[in-house]
Amino acid sequence: GYDRGTYLIEDFKSVKSTGEIRAKLSFDEGGKIEWKLDTQHLTISDFDYLAQSDIPLRGDMTLHSEGKGLMGQVESSTDWSLNRFSIRGSQMPSSQTSLTTRAGVARWIGSYFGGQADVNAVYDVNPKGLSSIRMALSQLDVSPFLLLINKKAMQDPQLAGFVSGDLDLRFQAGSFEKANGSFQISDSVVANSDVRFQLDHPVRVDVIDGNFDINQLTILGKNKKATLDLKNRKDSLTGRIQGELDHSWVYFFVPSVTQVRGASVLDFAIGGSIKEPSIEGEMRFNGGELRVEALESPFENLAGKLSVKQNVLKVQGVRADLGGGRVALNGEVLLSSQHMPSIELKASIHETKVKVYPFQYAKVSGQLGVHGLLAPYLIDGNVVIDSALFREKMLNQKRMGDTFKAVQYLPVPSIQGKAPVSLFNLAVGLEAPHGVLVQNDLFRDVLAKGKMTLVNTIDTPRVLGRLEITQGNLVFKDHSFQIQSASALFDSPTVINPSFDLIASTEASGVKIQMYATGRKNDIKIEMTSNPSMPEPEIFSLLALGLTSSDAKRLSATDLGLIQQGEAASLVLHSLDFNRELEDRTGFQVLVDEAVNRQQGVSAFRSQTQNESIGSPQITIKRKFGDRFSVSAGSTMGMGSSRSNQFNIDYAVNSGFSINGNLSNYGSNSSGLSGGAYGATDTQSAQTQNSLGIDLKFITRFR
Repeated sequence: GYDRGTYLIEDFKSVKSTGEIRAKLSFDEGGKIEWKLDTQHLTISDFDYLAQSDIPLRGDMTLHSEGKGLMGQVESSTDWSLNRFSIRGSQMPSSQTSLTTRAGVARWIGSYFGGQADVNAVYDVNPKGLSSIRMALSQLDVSPFLLLINKKAMQDPQLAGFVSGDLDLRFQAGSFEKANGSFQISDSVVANSDVRFQLDHPVRVDVIDGNFDINQLTILGKNKKATLDLKNRKDSLTGRIQGELDHSWVYFFVPSVTQVRGASVLDFAIGGSIKEPSIEGEMRFNGGELRVEALESPFENLAGKLSVKQNVLKVQGVRADLGGGRVALNGEVLLSSQHMPSIELKASIHETKVKVYPFQYAKVSGQLGVHGLLAPYLIDGNVVIDSALFREKMLNQKRMGDTFKAVQYLPVPSIQGKAPVSLFNLAVGLEAPHGVLVQNDLFRDVLAKGKMTLVNTIDTPRVLGRLEITQGNLVFKDHSFQIQSASALFDSPTVINPSFDLIASTEASGVKIQMYATGRKNDIKIEMTSNPSMPEPEIFSLLALGLTSSDAKRLSATDLGLIQQGEAASLVLHSLDFNRELEDRTGFQVLVDEAVNRQQGVSAFRSQTQNESIGSPQITIKRKFGDRFSVSAGSTMGMGSSRSNQFNIDYAVNSGFSINGNLSNYGSNSSGLSGGAYGATDTQSAQTQNSLGIDLKFITRFR
């Protein structure tokens, strides 16, 4: 309100997730201001940046502030505290800060993390007043700040950082550059599970009228060191940073880097003044390796330099080997203390073969650019896919088509409905003139061509455009459909769920079958036609069981049940394509097949019965030991009429001769009725055959 020249906010209340702020404020036309502010139940989670990042920081905060007086002569007191603070489950001591202003003098007294850092500062704006700042650091834990820079560091149990030292300076208000006193750094360490950077020896510096000398401030890391020499004379800085620094410092600042090797040569000159320092020089690297999470192939043989002049960082001739090809990067980054840097970078890619999800490999060439005055920055350009292989299975994929693996690396935000903001947006043209080869549980030797656009963000990329299938086969159990024409339209920038049309044909038991499929992943429509003409249910029965309904009527109920049981089990096992992932992790291969006793029903006087010819599902586990020796063992799953246990040893003597040993046990169960004095009874008989054999294999290659 407004009352006789005074503007009022009498009762202000702001409620957050768990905490709230209460305040009242008045301001009059004469320049007098008065306020009072308090918080209740305020926690670290009330700050959106910390809550969305899901960094394991917890703590309760209190804030009380009140003051009154004319502008420029306000008397006030503000108290802040942080209690029950924990990081990654480890409890930290409490922190307090007190800030008071009176008669033109501001005093700041603070104790942080139970005395790890103590600050006592006075700033006196009066003409003859003396200002000072005293700070004592005793193993100050800086790991929370490392987590804020790189959230993925929280997965490293050996992440650590601390600094020890003290500062004692006295100066006149507005003349900090003429301060007197001293400061020293006695110890400093930043480390994780891969690298440790530390101060080589304590450094103490005396300051007289603003003049000082810092000699041989040396940082060590992995047998490399970089040294700072700096002096100030009459507010004129002169210094140099020289030496070598291990590339592992990237771990602390770039979350996407998973592995880095090598070192950089540093040579920077420092100038300017205390208030406006300047730096100019370069960082050169020749050799080394860098691996990022989005690519399985590393950047190798890194070469080039990064030069700095004032606030301009230039990337000059940075190049590396990647997947048998070359990549190069040039451009500049304009740094600013007020906002995020502006970026103008260009990258060229030449015949680079990489393994990037969802492809087993992709050989690409093209040009990319990164531009922007502020985040989010735009990644654009054009990339040609010379060749690529897609083997991701289509069946039984819970997340297939919904997202890429990159999404799994993002932490789930604590505040629902607010997704983390990406630093990069995508608008990259993709062209596959020679086709992408698809080989998985649904498609065999399918070649897809087309033009696409990669959009959305670098964390959750999506594609827009059309793909045309020019050749290949679609597999349904034992039937291979020849694809005559097919296309897929990716029309959504938010989900990967293309619309598609497909025409394919096959032949089963002398019947020519044509399939027409259309729709989307979650709404597929299939139509079947045949020659000679048959109803759709008959066609599906023929494809699934190998029998039409008329064929099934001629079989007994027992024979039909066995056929359906064996075929259904085989179809289910056909879709369980987990063998590739298991082999990558353990070295064991899990193979799914049908066990059929080839020694039964081969007599010239007795043909093989339907019961004997039906296979039972069998799982075989295989392990290779080197290039020559392998062992496998298999057993049926208890379904069907056949039981089988097999053990094989295979040894390759050379490229043309191998020895195979086999131990097999076949069994079958038969049931029937027998008559007796008291009626019919069930009987069961078990037939078992054991065999042991050795095969000698000779291989001859000829043209």
